[in-house]
Amino acid sequence: MLKKVSFITVKGGRRNQLIACGGILIGLILNSCIGSSDLDKYPTGQKMDRTPVFHADFNDDTAGQPPNKKPAGPPPGDSITLKNDQTGKNSILVHGPGSGFTTNSLRIHKETGKGNSPVFEGRPDPRLGPYKSGTYTVTWQSLSEQSNGKNGFAAIVDPGSRSAFAVTYAPDGTIKFRDGTGTINTGITYTANVPQTFQAIIDLDKKHFSLFIDEVRVGYSRHLQERKFKHIDRFIWQIDGTLTETYIIDDIKIERGITVADPDWDGYSGMSDNCQETYNPDQADNDLDRKGRPAPDGYGDACDNCPDVPNRKQVDSDGDGRGDACEDVEAKLEIEAKDRIYKPGQKIKVKVTLKFDTRRDIEIIRPDCFNTTFTLIDPQEKILPPRYIMRKAYGIPGDIAKAKERVPPIFCDLREMFDPTVLTAGPDGGSITYQVVATYGNDIKDPDLINGKCRDEKCYKLWTGSVSSNQVLVTIEGHPVK
Repeated sequence: MLKKVSFITVKGGRRNQLIACGGILIGLILNSCIGSSDLDKYPTGQKMDRTPVFHADFNDDTAGQPPNKKPAGPPPGDSITLKNDQTGKNSILVHGPGSGFTTNSLRIHKETGKGNSPVFEGRPDPRLGPYKSGTYTVTWQSLSEQSNGKNGFAAIVDPGSRSAFAVTYAPDGTIKFRDGTGTINTGITYTANVPQTFQAIIDLDKKHFSLFIDEVRVGYSRHLQERKFKHIDRFIWQIDGTLTETYIIDDIKIERGITVADPDWDGYSGMSDNCQETYNPDQADNDLDRKGRPAPDGYGDACDNCPDVPNRKQVDSDGDGRGDACEDVEAKLEIEAKDRIYKPGQKIKVKVTLKFDTRRDIEIIRPDCFNTTFTLIDPQEKILPPRYIMRKAYGIPGDIAKAKERVPPIFCDLREMFDPTVLTAGPDGGSITYQVVATYGNDIKDPDLINGKCRDEKCYKLWTGSVSSNQVLVTIEGHPVK
């Protein structure tokens, strides 16, 4: 049954850029909202590898003594190094319960003018490395025994002491961090003898990190502090000032993968989070079906590669970050003509084929010899006038065709469109060669589809635009056919 009728008039051979969206999704792909690197190895909703590559909680060490250089528990191959811990009155000693911690911790003390600053270093298990790619989570707890005038900092560094990031207790009583742009003030303050929990998620492939303090995100997808950072060599804690300063640290971990239930800290975790690595506390998923009704596809707008079109498989065949379901579609028109000489008034058939660079279905008004027009140019670069401007009524859905990579070709007779007195031979029947270019165009839209919402039982998102073909040559010679 004819649903509606529209008209089209196409003239000339102008070529326009084509943009289209929608269609039916086909193909297979892995979940793309999880992210890259190690994260791709884990199915949606499952927790990542929790096996630490370094862990020191000092609970099996003796209070008042330096920490064991081989921390107890897994992994068995991690290690601790202390520097300048016994110069002057400097010290790095295990601290018993107290000062904000209920179990053992590590107290690092720097005395004014008494030697170089003490440094704590924790190296991951070399047997589990190398730590050159993938995603790692670094966590620790720490506090300052003084409320201002501090210069203690934690960092992840490579063998050349280049930092991935650094977190600093600043002299103004705030906590700052350093990334590739410089020093960033988190806006979070610290109080003497009050511990805080720090967590950094480092993506070595993207060269980014995210930082959280007491589960508050203070930096997201920041560039690593030093561009030439190679790979994770060690975690360090160092006092970089000249004043008397004391810090306590505890429960230092380096783990492969994202090891938190809610890695983006948006309040949703596991299968309940529709963007598991992208902060989106509103969980908006505003895909609409062809009738303009809500049709969430399970991927939040913040990480959906087609936020307006349902596409549960998130297919992205060309890997450009935009899903196939809403990829801009480019059309191509090809024209073919037989390599022969025609007489004026003789039938001149050309073959025209419309193609699309997509694997999904495209809904179009079916090409014919009315919505496909032809431009003919003579040797003097003059455009031949057609016999008439052709019009045709097109019905929806009767004249709609679905196409993927190509549409069945059409065959058109140029004789029907150009009078033999115009498309003619030269004086005394001499030959003239004409340039021929075809143009297909459509500006018809489903009138029931308004602002992406359908007012009928079914709507059609038609491809609109125009596309011109390559050029072919047609030669006319001799006297008119009677």
